[in-house]
Amino acid sequence: MHTEVEAAEFVRFMRRERKLSLLMIVAVIGRVPAKGMEPDMAVEMTHKLNDSGCQIKVLHADNDSTTTSRLKVHFEDLEKKDDQNHVKKGFSKKLYELSKKYKELKHPDVIPYLVRCFMYKSLPGGKCLSNDALTSELRELVQQYNRRAESLQNMGSTQANENFNQIVGSKCPKARKKAQRSSSVKEGTTYQQEVEVNENACDIIQQIPSSLILSNTDKYVVFDLETTSLSRNSDITQLAAASGLNLFQRYIMPRCDISNEASKITGIAFCHATNKMYLNGREVETCTIQQGLLDFLDFLKLNELPILVGHNITNFDMMVLENRLKEFNMFSAFTASVKGFIDTLKLSKRVFQKQMLTTANNKPCELFSQKLQSSCEDDLHHVNFNSCKLSLKPLVDKKIINATVCIKLARSGINVTHLKLANSRDVNGIKLILTDNNVNNRYASSIIGHLSGCEE
Repeated sequence: MHTEVEAAEFVRFMRRERKLSLLMIVAVIGRVPAKGMEPDMAVEMTHKLNDSGCQIKVLHADNDSTTTSRLKVHFEDLEKKDDQNHVKKGFSKKLYELSKKYKELKHPDVIPYLVRCFMYKSLPGGKCLSNDALTSELRELVQQYNRRAESLQNMGSTQANENFNQIVGSKCPKARKKAQRSSSVKEGTTYQQEVEVNENACDIIQQIPSSLILSNTDKYVVFDLETTSLSRNSDITQLAAASGLNLFQRYIMPRCDISNEASKITGIAFCHATNKMYLNGREVETCTIQQGLLDFLDFLKLNELPILVGHNITNFDMMVLENRLKEFNMFSAFTASVKGFIDTLKLSKRVFQKQMLTTANNKPCELFSQKLQSSCEDDLHHVNFNSCKLSLKPLVDKKIINATVCIKLARSGINVTHLKLANSRDVNGIKLILTDNNVNNRYASSIIGHLSGCEE
């Protein structure tokens, strides 16, 4: 196969012949290195197979990528079985690393014997290993495999896949070195020997968000909410949204009194004695806050990763919504359902003259669709913007970064933890994150110095 078209045709042929496994297909598709793309592609293809009625219950694979960890997020009942060839290679490699410290392992027949039986008995020359330190490390090594005994039973083999990967990899162009480095910094380790069984797997697979970019295919949901007071920790009394012809409206029973100031602004009142809500004196149907939030999440899922749009939502609506979602453990589901948000107040201040803002204040839907949508390339915010901004505040207070840099990073969903991960993954990790967010690299050294000081 000398071209990607020929490779694709070969895949289709092999699929028809039922001779090509999931990981073989994963190795062929795309322009990035096969192993680097394996986790995301495996998740996507497993979803497609599941949707077509082919449910995968057991996966035979090595532990050199984070494929299983990512699949487990979507398929909790998926059973993982280790690949016998990779287990043997991994165990052998660790023994050879120990042989650099212990001369007892240097005899050419010792390590092959240990690999065969996982214990030392009747070694070459009939002599037992006597180094206590080596004995301790060998026991720990065997315990690592003992803890995974269940996945080591009835192991499969991915050797055919490995051979196929090598053939395809020799034909497909490799990604540029800079792109590979940037990917490894943001995505963490996607391929490394036995990374799947690493004790720090959660840190390894945690991804650092990339800068958000608007697309012509993006869908928008204009929303607004009313509250019991002007506090960002208020209860929500009304939640409304619109996306094209789809409309959403919920009046929510407050768990506390509605302030007179809030009632004057919204026209909403609630009588706790009768448990009834009124809008401008007219009774309206209500639901609980939990049900209202669940219904809102369902409405958002009508579009694939829509962008929320609202007036002054950065400093109020998004913070109130985040607090209530976190209260009911729904914030993770919310972040997975939306791409980000755009504040038309900030946007209109830049686009319009001051006297035009008052008339536009109560018409965010028309304001955005008619005047602002073409001017919001730099106004897309990550849903974690406020929490990221709070996380980066100590760096601003210590003048390690300025407020503008803080906003740029927070807008992409970058917090201090992400900066620490980037620094631990690559010596130039901080610079790569700053460059991706259009921040001058001169801040890198001071950020690294601050992070190093915190660790001490």
